[in-house]
Order: sequence, then structure tokens, then C-alpha cells
Amino acid sequence: MKQLILHVGLHKTGTSSIQSFLMKNIEILKEQGTAVYTRKGKAGVHWVPAMIKNKQPHQVKMVADFVRSELAKDDVNQVIISSENFTQTKQVNYPMITSLLPSNTQLVIIIYLRRQDLLKQSVYSQMVKQGTFSGTINEDSHYNFDLYKQCTKWKALTNDIRVRVVERSQLIEGDLLKDFVHTIGLKWNEKFEPLVNQINESYCSDTMEFKRLLNAKKLPPTINKKIAATLSQYDKERSDNEREKAVFFDFSEASSFLDGFNEGNSGIAREFLGREDGLLFTEMPSEEQLKNIPKLSEKQILNFSAYLIKNLVS
Repeated sequence: MKQLILHVGLHKTGTSSIQSFLMKNIEILKEQGTAVYTRKGKAGVHWVPAMIKNKQPHQVKMVADFVRSELAKDDVNQVIISSENFTQTKQVNYPMITSLLPSNTQLVIIIYLRRQDLLKQSVYSQMVKQGTFSGTINEDSHYNFDLYKQCTKWKALTNDIRVRVVERSQLIEGDLLKDFVHTIGLKWNEKFEPLVNQINESYCSDTMEFKRLLNAKKLPPTINKKIAATLSQYDKERSDNEREKAVFFDFSEASSFLDGFNEGNSGIAREFLGREDGLLFTEMPSEEQLKNIPKLSEKQILNFSAYLIKNLVS
């Protein structure tokens, strides 16, 4: 049976990398019977969940026509539609999703999960980097971290829900892109072009803290964008010894935060991954990893300020 695959995210689980890979290898995927729905040269088609949410049948029909025409071809076995914004889809909108399906087509949901404390740090980092937030990580409530709810919400649509965990030990060959190719039922092809640059690079700990404090000044968007890019360049020019991954939880905070999701995480492991032990994540936080909570010295503040002045004023 032919398939319509919805890659629904989640946010901050490598979706941008997967979408860039799909776009870069669209012809090679087509050779293997997989068509990718794109819009304006991108495989991250966030307008699809938006029009489903806003109940726009004419726009939905445009997507349905693409799916139908592709799956009607003898050499196409599946169509992929990718957007992490599907996480915002509610069950009341499910009829619009089913309207995308031609007859005799199986709907497949692919969902990637990331440990909640890492997910929260990543969402928080993005908000700070964009300049839209100046609070601490404990004040940030931009995301729903109930992964069990995110998985089970799709049961009303299909029984084929493929849950993957973003941990090196749980990904095929420790590689997100190879894992995704395997999850959609294909074999890795040496023709595939890998991604050269990292997507959505994060700041170092001290850079993130400096940007957070700067956000409180509510600078105009154009200036904030320039500052964000300049600080990214600052981190790239630093030596390896100076470049520390951003950390915002200490060990006890991370452990306490994760404890609130133990029951749901165990449910996912049992119901979607067939693990009787209820173990979803295998790479848990350690005290050694969570010791570099950002604290800015006067010297660091002066270094950041001098770099910004030099690169923005000159």
C-alpha cells in the first residue's frame, strides 16, 4: 500500500536538518520512489499545518492534488510532508488531514523525541537568541513538554506512528539523517549529499547570558538581528577551550524537571517502542555535564561589548 508520511517534528529535534536534507536530495529520493512536498524551495512546509488549523479547504485541496498526482505514478510509493508545526494540530482538524489521503493510502506519522531538559534548554536558547525573551529558563513556558500527549494525539488518525529518540545511541549509526532515511523505509544511498554546515547553531554559555541581558533593553528587530549574527561570529572565532556548550540547568534542577515526566515517558517506551522496562531515554544528565551555568564577569562583558562596537560601528 502506498503511503503519505507526515513528519511532525517535534521542534528542536533536528527538523531543520532533516528538511534541508530532503530538499538537497529530492531527486535521489524520487529515484527511490519517495516524493517530497515542497513550497518556495523548502521542504519545511509550515503553511500546511497553518491552513489545516485555519480550516482553508481550497489550500488543502492544492496539497491533496499534489499527493494524489504523485501517488498515481507507478514509480512513486510514498509522499513526505514535513513540518514541526503539525504539533499544534488539534483533533478537530483531523478531517482536513484525512482529506489529503487518496483511497488505499496509509497515513504514517513520524515523530522524533528529545529528553525534556535538553528540549527546554534548546527552546529557551532559541527564544533568547531571537531577542524575544530576557527571563531565566525557569520563567520560560514557550513549549508543551508532555511528549506522551504529543505521541498519543495521533492515534485517532493512524496506527502507524513511528517514534524515534534523538540520542546518538538510539539513532541508526548514531546519525539523525541515516535514521530518518531508515524510518521512512529506505536504505542509505551513497548518492545522498550530507549537510555540510550545522543548522541552527547555538551560542556558548556566556554568549547566551550576555544576549539574554541585552534583550531586556528591547532593541529594534533590525539591530537585534545584527547583534545576534555578530555574537554568532564571535563564538566561531573563539578557541576550542573558550567554546563551551550552553547549559542553564544544574544537575538537581534537570533531574527534578525530568521527574515530572517519568510516567508519560515510560508510557511512550511501552506503547510505541515495545519496551517492557519503560525506558525511553538512555543518556541521562550527569553532574559533570551540568556544571557550567552561565555567570558573566566584568571582563567578559567588556569583551562582548568591544567586539560588538568594533563590528557594528566600523
